[in-house]
Amino acid sequence: MLTLSLAVFLKVYDPLILFSNIRQFICLATIGVMLYFYANASLDTIDTFLNGRDTEWYEEDYQACRDLASLIPERERDQVFSFSTDMIWFEVNQILPCNPYQVNLQFFIALDPSIEADLTQYLYETPPKWLVVGDSFEGEIPSLYDIVFAKYDCICSNGSGNLYLLRDD
Repeated sequence: MLTLSLAVFLKVYDPLILFSNIRQFICLATIGVMLYFYANASLDTIDTFLNGRDTEWYEEDYQACRDLASLIPERERDQVFSFSTDMIWFEVNQILPCNPYQVNLQFFIALDPSIEADLTQYLYETPPKWLVVGDSFEGEIPSLYDIVFAKYDCICSNGSGNLYLLRDD
């Protein structure tokens, strides 16, 4: 957007005489506002491209995801449900979650409260064997957390989340 507005500005005002009319001032002001808001993010992106990423942080995060997934038997990896966790967990482990609302569930529930009722019914009638749950789950959706707490045992926790296993009742 910034590049396009700059190109249009230079095309329209050739030769460039700054502030010769109000339209030119508005174009320059718009470009200045965009530079002010987007320059820092753009510089970060350029720096990441030129200097690479902090791979140590990524590797630690990836390893935490792999560590949790290593506890799930290979044949049961299609029975993993998630609450309040990032999709990176599934991407790293090459697992497809068995629920349609992997991330931002609290926002989906706010848009359509029937989703919470459907998930409550699902957890009672056909509970998945494995849950990957983020640390913020209890505060985000307390009613579903109570069901998880009653039916599941947390078998492992690390920086990528908490792994719950369905109790044999």
